[in-house]
Amino acid sequence: MKPYFTMGIVIILLITLLSFVATFLTDRVPERKDSFTLHEIAYCFRGIAHLEAEKHKSIQDLLHHLQASLSINQFLAERLVFDTNVGSHLLFSTNKPPTILDAWGSALNFATRTDIDSRMSRKLLETTNSLFIWSSGPNKSNEFGNGDDVILEWPEERWKYEGPTNKN
Repeated sequence: MKPYFTMGIVIILLITLLSFVATFLTDRVPERKDSFTLHEIAYCFRGIAHLEAEKHKSIQDLLHHLQASLSINQFLAERLVFDTNVGSHLLFSTNKPPTILDAWGSALNFATRTDIDSRMSRKLLETTNSLFIWSSGPNKSNEFGNGDDVILEWPEERWKYEGPTNKN
C-alpha cells in the first residue's frame, strides 16, 4: 500500500508543478511579445540609421514622397529585409511588397514629424525621433500610441549608425 501512496503524492506534485509552469508561461506571453516588439522597433531605428548612412540622406529626405503608414512600412521593409545586421531581427509579411510586422502579426505603424495626427499620444509625440514607429499591440487596433499600443521611448541618438558591429 505504501508504494501506491508515494506514487500518488508524486503524481499530485507533478500535476501541481505542471499547472504552475503552464500558468506562469501563459501569463508571461504578452510581456514577451511586448519585449519582442520593442526589440523590433529598436532594430527599425537601427536599420533607418544604416539607410541614412548608406544614402547620405536623412530619413525625412528618403521618405519625402511617402505619407501613409503602410507606404513607409513597405518602403523600409523592402530595404531592411536584406540588411544582415537588421533584417534577421524583424518579422516580415509574405506579401509583395513585404511589410514589417509586430509580434501579433499586424503591420508596424509609421509617421513622420510632418504627418502628425491629432490622435497621437503625448508619450509618442514626446520622443525625439524624426520618425514615429509604434505597434498596435495585442488588440491589433491602432490607437496612435494610446491604449495597449507599444512604443519605444528611447531617444534616436541611441541608434545612430556607427558602421558594422562585427568584431573579427
